[in-house]
Amino acid sequence: MKKVIISILFILLILIAIAMGYVIYKSTNKYKNQYNNSIAEDIEDDCTYEYEFAESNDSILETTANQEKITPNTVLILKKYYIECQNVTEEYVELSDDMINMTKEELSEEYKGWEIEKFSPEEIILYKEFSGRCDEHYKLKINNNVINVYSISEDGKEILLEQTGISIEYLPENDLEDLKNGIDIHGREALNTMLEDFE
Repeated sequence: MKKVIISILFILLILIAIAMGYVIYKSTNKYKNQYNNSIAEDIEDDCTYEYEFAESNDSILETTANQEKITPNTVLILKKYYIECQNVTEEYVELSDDMINMTKEELSEEYKGWEIEKFSPEEIILYKEFSGRCDEHYKLKINNNVINVYSISEDGKEILLEQTGISIEYLPENDLEDLKNGIDIHGREALNTMLEDFE
C-alpha cells in the first residue's frame, strides 16, 4: 500500500513540475514578445525620425550649397574675345578686399556686361566680347644683326617693344628669311616660346 501511495505522489509531483514548467515557459515567451515588439517600435521610430530629419534638411543643404562665395584664394580670370582678330586673351586679376565673400549674384552686379562662365571658391572665369583687336600682336624682325620685338597697333603700325640682343649669326637660312620678312606672332606666351627657340 505504501508503494502505491509513493507512486501516486511521484506521478503528482511530475505533473505539477510539468504544469509549472509550462506556466513559466508561457510567461517568459510573452515577456520576450513584448520586449521584441518594444524594440521594433523604437527602431522604427528612430528610423522614421532620421528619415524625416534628413528630408527636412535637404532644403537647408541645397540653400547652403548654392551660396558659394569668393575666398582670398580664389583665382579671377577675365577672358576677352576680340571680334576683329578673333583672338581670346586671359587676364589674371588680383582680388580687392571688398570682393572677398561676394556671392555669384553680387559679382554679377560688380562686373555688369560680363558673362560668368565659371564660379567656384577656387576659380572664377568672366567672359566678354570686344570689338576691335587685342593688344597681343607682335612681329619679330632683324635690326643690326639682332632680333627685335615690335608690337602692332590697331592701325597696323610697328612700334619697337624690345631689343632682345639675340644674335642671328648661327640661325638657319630659313629662319633668317622669315625674320627678314617679319614673323607675326599672337600672344605673349607664343612670343616667349619663339624667342626661347632662337636663343
